[in-house]
Amino acid sequence: STEDIQYIRSLPKLHVLDDSKVVLVHGGLWPKRNLWEQDRSILYLQVIHPDKPGDVRWTQRPGLYTLEESRAEGYSPWQELYDGDEEVIYGHSVFAEPNSQKLTLGIDTGCVYGGSLTAYVLPDRRFVQVKAHRAYATRTKDDSY
Repeated sequence: STEDIQYIRSLPKLHVLDDSKVVLVHGGLWPKRNLWEQDRSILYLQVIHPDKPGDVRWTQRPGLYTLEESRAEGYSPWQELYDGDEEVIYGHSVFAEPNSQKLTLGIDTGCVYGGSLTAYVLPDRRFVQVKAHRAYATRTKDDSY
């Protein structure tokens, strides 16, 4: 509904946990930018160009760039370029298992494609996973890293 869309748009772009240096974000973070200077593109980050701030590519949608094509043009997954001090827990990029790189942790394990719904429990630092009952969308060859 219109109200649902307005509510979702009103939510913050990221959330910093009070008692730790952990940031929760849907997509990712721009390297070399203060947490509070991040723009709304962080909701959709997958691959970025380090010399083109704001230039975001999706590599996990049919008909768009593949990761290989993007790499050939100087783009990289944002988490490979991340240089912040905060640990970042994110979704939006599908991995077969939780993906840890530097201080980033990707927990989208493809529930919509029949994979698992993954949660990362703090402060225990453990994963809880529930297998999807079925696939809710069709996966393409470019739907994961």
